[in-house]
Amino acid sequence: MFEYRTSDLDALANMENYYQWILHEIRPFLGQRVAEVGAGLGTFTQVLLDNHMTGLTRAHLDVFEPATNLHPSLIATLERRYHAMLEACDLIVHNRSFASGPEEFDTVIMVNVLEHIADDVGFIRTVYEGLAPSGRLIIFVPACPWLYSELDRSVGHYRRYTHEILNVLARESNFEILKMQYMDVLGVVPWYLIHVLGKSTNINPVMAKFYDRFCVPLTRRLERIWAPALGKNLLLVCEKNQTCRNESGTALN
Repeated sequence: MFEYRTSDLDALANMENYYQWILHEIRPFLGQRVAEVGAGLGTFTQVLLDNHMTGLTRAHLDVFEPATNLHPSLIATLERRYHAMLEACDLIVHNRSFASGPEEFDTVIMVNVLEHIADDVGFIRTVYEGLAPSGRLIIFVPACPWLYSELDRSVGHYRRYTHEILNVLARESNFEILKMQYMDVLGVVPWYLIHVLGKSTNINPVMAKFYDRFCVPLTRRLERIWAPALGKNLLLVCEKNQTCRNESGTALN
Protein backbone atom coordinates (compact mmCIF):
# COMPACT_ATOMS: atom_id res chain seq x y z
CA MET A 1 0.00 0.00 0.00
CA PHE A 2 1.13 3.60 -0.57
CA GLU A 3 -0.12 7.18 -0.47
CA TYR A 4 -0.51 9.53 -3.43
CA ARG A 5 -0.33 13.32 -3.46
CA THR A 6 -3.89 14.58 -3.80
CA SER A 7 -3.40 18.28 -4.63
CA ASP A 8 -2.96 17.70 -8.37
CA LEU A 9 -5.93 15.32 -8.50
CA ASP A 10 -8.04 18.04 -6.86
CA ALA A 11 -6.79 20.61 -9.37
CA LEU A 12 -7.76 18.38 -12.30
CA ALA A 13 -11.08 17.20 -10.88
CA ASN A 14 -13.14 19.95 -12.52
CA MET A 15 -11.72 19.55 -16.03
CA GLU A 16 -15.01 18.33 -17.46
CA ASN A 17 -14.19 19.02 -21.12
CA TYR A 18 -10.88 17.18 -20.82
CA TYR A 19 -12.45 13.99 -19.45
CA GLN A 20 -15.40 14.15 -21.84
CA TRP A 21 -12.91 14.35 -24.71
CA ILE A 22 -11.13 11.21 -23.51
CA LEU A 23 -14.46 9.40 -23.16
CA HIS A 24 -15.51 10.44 -26.67
CA GLU A 25 -12.33 8.94 -28.13
CA ILE A 26 -12.64 5.61 -26.29
CA ARG A 27 -16.39 5.08 -26.11
CA PRO A 28 -16.68 2.96 -29.30
CA PHE A 29 -14.28 0.46 -27.71
CA LEU A 30 -15.92 0.11 -24.29
CA GLY A 31 -17.63 -3.09 -23.24
CA GLN A 32 -20.06 -3.86 -20.44
CA ARG A 33 -17.72 -5.53 -17.94
CA VAL A 34 -15.18 -2.82 -17.31
CA ALA A 35 -12.24 -2.41 -14.91
CA GLU A 36 -10.79 1.02 -14.18
CA VAL A 37 -7.26 0.77 -12.81
CA GLY A 38 -6.02 3.61 -10.63
CA ALA A 39 -9.26 5.51 -10.11
CA GLY A 40 -7.79 8.17 -7.83
CA LEU A 41 -10.59 10.34 -6.44
CA GLY A 42 -13.11 8.91 -8.90
CA THR A 43 -13.21 11.77 -11.39
CA PHE A 44 -13.13 9.62 -14.53
CA THR A 45 -15.08 6.88 -12.75
CA GLN A 46 -18.05 9.23 -12.54
CA VAL A 47 -17.70 10.17 -16.22
CA LEU A 48 -17.83 6.48 -17.09
CA LEU A 49 -20.81 5.78 -14.86
CA ASP A 50 -22.85 8.78 -16.01
CA ASN A 51 -22.11 8.56 -19.72
CA HIS A 52 -21.48 4.90 -20.52
CA MET A 53 -22.52 2.44 -17.83
CA THR A 54 -25.92 3.98 -17.09
CA GLY A 55 -28.59 2.37 -19.22
CA LEU A 56 -26.63 -0.76 -20.13
CA THR A 57 -28.60 -3.79 -19.00
CA ARG A 58 -25.62 -5.86 -17.83
CA ALA A 59 -23.15 -3.12 -17.03
CA HIS A 60 -20.55 -3.81 -14.35
CA LEU A 61 -17.62 -1.65 -13.24
CA ASP A 62 -14.75 -2.75 -11.00
CA VAL A 63 -12.64 0.12 -9.70
CA PHE A 64 -9.10 -0.44 -8.40
CA GLU A 65 -7.29 2.11 -6.22
CA PRO A 66 -4.43 0.91 -4.01
CA ALA A 67 -3.45 4.30 -2.49
CA THR A 68 -4.51 4.22 1.15
CA ASN A 69 -5.18 7.97 1.33
CA LEU A 70 -7.35 8.04 -1.81
CA HIS A 71 -9.55 5.02 -1.21
CA PRO A 72 -11.74 6.49 1.59
CA SER A 73 -12.51 9.62 -0.47
CA LEU A 74 -13.20 7.47 -3.52
CA ILE A 75 -15.65 5.30 -1.60
CA ALA A 76 -17.38 8.34 -0.07
CA THR A 77 -17.79 10.01 -3.47
CA LEU A 78 -19.21 6.93 -5.15
CA GLU A 79 -21.43 6.08 -2.18
CA ARG A 80 -23.13 9.49 -2.39
CA ARG A 81 -24.00 9.22 -6.07
CA TYR A 82 -24.11 5.50 -6.89
CA HIS A 83 -25.35 3.83 -3.71
CA ALA A 84 -27.80 1.60 -5.60
CA MET A 85 -25.07 0.29 -7.94
CA LEU A 86 -22.79 -0.43 -4.99
CA GLU A 87 -25.60 -2.24 -3.17
CA ALA A 88 -26.35 -4.33 -6.27
CA CYS A 89 -22.63 -5.06 -6.76
CA ASP A 90 -22.82 -3.55 -10.25
CA LEU A 91 -20.07 -1.23 -8.97
CA ILE A 92 -17.26 -2.71 -6.87
CA VAL A 93 -14.37 -0.71 -5.42
CA HIS A 94 -11.14 -2.53 -4.58
CA ASN A 95 -8.47 -1.14 -2.27
CA ARG A 96 -5.67 -2.92 -4.13
CA SER A 97 -3.86 -3.01 -7.41
CA PHE A 98 -5.28 -4.81 -10.41
CA ALA A 99 -4.36 -8.48 -10.61
CA SER A 100 -5.47 -11.21 -13.00
CA GLY A 101 -7.91 -13.63 -11.42
CA PRO A 102 -10.96 -15.77 -12.10
CA GLU A 103 -12.97 -12.78 -13.38
CA GLU A 104 -12.25 -11.62 -16.90
CA PHE A 105 -13.05 -8.11 -18.11
CA ASP A 106 -13.92 -7.09 -21.64
CA THR A 107 -12.35 -3.64 -21.07
CA VAL A 108 -9.55 -2.37 -18.82
CA ILE A 109 -9.05 1.40 -18.63
CA MET A 110 -5.97 3.20 -17.30
CA VAL A 111 -6.14 7.01 -17.40
CA ASN A 112 -2.90 8.65 -16.26
CA VAL A 113 -1.81 5.49 -14.42
CA LEU A 114 0.80 3.50 -16.39
CA GLU A 115 3.46 6.19 -15.95
CA HIS A 116 3.30 5.56 -12.17
CA ILE A 117 4.23 1.87 -12.52
CA ALA A 118 7.92 0.98 -12.50
CA ASP A 119 7.49 -2.31 -14.36
CA ASP A 120 5.03 -1.20 -17.01
CA VAL A 121 5.82 -4.22 -19.21
CA GLY A 122 5.04 -6.68 -16.42
CA PHE A 123 1.87 -4.84 -15.50
CA ILE A 124 0.57 -4.81 -19.07
CA ARG A 125 1.09 -8.57 -19.20
CA THR A 126 -0.89 -8.91 -15.96
CA VAL A 127 -3.71 -6.95 -17.56
CA TYR A 128 -3.52 -9.21 -20.61
CA GLU A 129 -4.20 -12.24 -18.40
CA GLY A 130 -7.16 -10.48 -16.79
CA LEU A 131 -8.90 -9.74 -20.07
CA ALA A 132 -11.51 -11.94 -21.71
CA PRO A 133 -10.83 -13.19 -25.26
CA SER A 134 -10.69 -10.16 -27.56
CA GLY A 135 -10.83 -7.89 -24.51
CA ARG A 136 -9.57 -4.35 -24.90
CA LEU A 137 -7.00 -2.32 -23.00
CA ILE A 138 -7.28 1.47 -23.07
CA ILE A 139 -4.31 3.55 -21.92
CA PHE A 140 -4.04 7.33 -21.61
CA VAL A 141 -0.59 8.56 -20.60
CA PRO A 142 1.63 11.68 -20.59
CA ALA A 143 3.67 11.95 -23.79
CA CYS A 144 7.02 13.28 -25.01
CA PRO A 145 10.00 12.41 -22.76
CA TRP A 146 11.44 15.91 -23.31
CA LEU A 147 8.41 17.26 -21.42
CA TYR A 148 9.41 15.27 -18.31
CA SER A 149 9.50 17.80 -15.49
CA GLU A 150 9.93 18.21 -11.75
CA LEU A 151 6.15 17.90 -11.51
CA ASP A 152 6.32 14.48 -13.18
CA ARG A 153 9.02 13.46 -10.74
CA SER A 154 7.19 14.82 -7.68
CA VAL A 155 3.99 12.86 -8.41
CA GLY A 156 5.84 9.61 -9.09
CA HIS A 157 5.98 9.46 -12.86
CA TYR A 158 8.68 7.07 -14.01
CA ARG A 159 8.46 8.20 -17.62
CA ARG A 160 6.58 9.93 -20.40
CA TYR A 161 5.77 7.94 -23.53
CA THR A 162 6.22 8.19 -27.28
CA HIS A 163 4.19 6.60 -30.05
CA GLU A 164 7.06 4.18 -30.67
CA ILE A 165 7.42 3.15 -27.02
CA LEU A 166 3.71 2.39 -26.65
CA ASN A 167 3.69 0.56 -29.96
CA VAL A 168 6.48 -1.78 -28.82
CA LEU A 169 4.94 -2.20 -25.34
CA ALA A 170 1.58 -3.25 -26.76
CA ARG A 171 2.87 -5.58 -29.45
CA GLU A 172 5.44 -7.30 -27.22
CA SER A 173 2.63 -7.92 -24.72
CA ASN A 174 0.64 -9.63 -27.49
CA PHE A 175 -1.91 -6.87 -28.08
CA GLU A 176 -3.19 -5.77 -31.47
CA ILE A 177 -3.32 -1.99 -31.75
CA LEU A 178 -6.71 -0.62 -32.75
CA LYS A 179 -6.07 3.07 -32.22
CA MET A 180 -3.17 5.25 -31.14
CA GLN A 181 -3.04 9.03 -31.24
CA TYR A 182 -1.38 12.03 -29.66
CA MET A 183 -3.80 14.38 -27.89
CA ASP A 184 -3.68 17.95 -26.60
CA VAL A 185 -1.13 19.52 -28.89
CA LEU A 186 -1.96 22.99 -27.53
CA GLY A 187 -0.96 21.83 -24.06
CA VAL A 188 2.65 21.19 -25.07
CA VAL A 189 3.88 24.79 -24.95
CA PRO A 190 2.34 25.83 -21.60
CA TRP A 191 3.48 22.59 -19.99
CA TYR A 192 7.03 23.16 -21.27
CA LEU A 193 7.12 26.79 -20.13
CA ILE A 194 5.55 26.26 -16.71
CA HIS A 195 6.84 22.85 -15.66
CA VAL A 196 10.02 22.21 -17.66
CA LEU A 197 11.55 25.69 -17.86
CA GLY A 198 9.68 27.18 -14.90
CA LYS A 199 10.16 24.03 -12.78
CA SER A 200 6.74 24.38 -11.15
CA THR A 201 5.77 21.28 -9.19
CA ASN A 202 2.10 22.15 -8.79
CA ILE A 203 -0.94 22.50 -11.03
CA ASN A 204 -2.77 25.77 -10.55
CA PRO A 205 -6.50 24.90 -10.30
CA VAL A 206 -7.56 28.30 -11.71
CA MET A 207 -5.30 27.89 -14.73
CA ALA A 208 -6.43 24.28 -15.16
CA LYS A 209 -10.08 25.37 -15.19
CA PHE A 210 -9.32 28.18 -17.68
CA TYR A 211 -7.46 25.76 -19.94
CA ASP A 212 -10.30 23.25 -19.76
CA ARG A 213 -12.95 25.83 -20.59
CA PHE A 214 -11.25 27.63 -23.46
CA CYS A 215 -8.31 25.58 -24.79
CA VAL A 216 -9.57 22.01 -24.63
CA PRO A 217 -12.60 22.63 -26.89
CA LEU A 218 -10.34 24.46 -29.37
CA THR A 219 -7.66 21.79 -29.54
CA ARG A 220 -10.33 19.09 -29.74
CA ARG A 221 -11.79 20.77 -32.83
CA LEU A 222 -8.35 21.23 -34.37
CA GLU A 223 -7.35 17.62 -33.81
CA ARG A 224 -10.61 16.44 -35.35
CA ILE A 225 -9.39 18.01 -38.59
CA TRP A 226 -5.65 17.43 -38.26
CA ALA A 227 -4.08 14.53 -36.36
CA PRO A 228 -1.04 16.05 -34.60
CA ALA A 229 2.42 14.52 -34.79
CA LEU A 230 2.89 15.17 -31.07
CA GLY A 231 0.84 16.12 -28.05
CA LYS A 232 0.96 16.41 -24.28
CA ASN A 233 -0.73 13.00 -24.01
CA LEU A 234 -1.03 9.71 -25.86
CA LEU A 235 -4.06 7.48 -26.19
CA LEU A 236 -3.73 3.78 -26.98
CA VAL A 237 -6.56 1.31 -27.58
CA CYS A 238 -5.52 -2.29 -28.15
CA GLU A 239 -7.13 -5.72 -28.24
CA LYS A 240 -6.04 -8.99 -26.69
CA ASN A 241 -4.51 -11.19 -29.33
CA GLN A 242 -5.46 -14.84 -28.93
CA THR A 243 -2.07 -16.11 -30.08
CA CYS A 244 -0.80 -18.55 -27.46
CA ARG A 245 2.30 -17.88 -25.36
CA ASN A 246 5.00 -20.20 -24.20
CA GLU A 247 6.21 -20.25 -20.61
CA SER A 248 8.73 -17.45 -21.22
CA GLY A 249 5.94 -15.13 -22.43
CA THR A 250 6.95 -15.29 -26.08
CA ALA A 251 4.08 -15.38 -28.55
CA LEU A 252 3.59 -18.62 -30.44
CA ASN A 253 1.93 -18.44 -33.87
